[in-house]
Amino acid sequence: IDTVKIYQVPFYVGDVEGCITLEDILEVASQFQQELPDTGCMFLSSSSSLIIAAVVPYHKTFSISAHEWVSAAVSVVPTPPSTSGSDTLAYAVITCDPDNCIFPIKLKDECRGPVFALLRRRGLVKDEDEEEDIIYQFPDD
Repeated sequence: IDTVKIYQVPFYVGDVEGCITLEDILEVASQFQQELPDTGCMFLSSSSSLIIAAVVPYHKTFSISAHEWVSAAVSVVPTPPSTSGSDTLAYAVITCDPDNCIFPIKLKDECRGPVFALLRRRGLVKDEDEEEDIIYQFPDD
């Protein structure tokens, strides 16, 4: 949370270790929202399932909803699960299915691509190469 506070990012995507239930990850998202009420956040946790939860402040739901954000994340799954929640809080649970090569730890990384692509497409985050260069001007002596 401290790093997110320092850089004041508008949206944050992170891994949560040790969250083995949906209730656990929703609690983490709730705590994050209390600490940083202006930051949209998505958390991914993999154990026997991949659990994805997103919280988007109401004033940012006009740009992206939590439901849209989670739907983008699960779009990489061959048979995407339904997402639950609202514009401000949404989640999905993807169950491990070794017979169909669905492994939560592998999917966790694959889900990030469409998540960031959606944020970039909507102009909500910048690509690294779009970052503004700092221009230093020194007075002529």
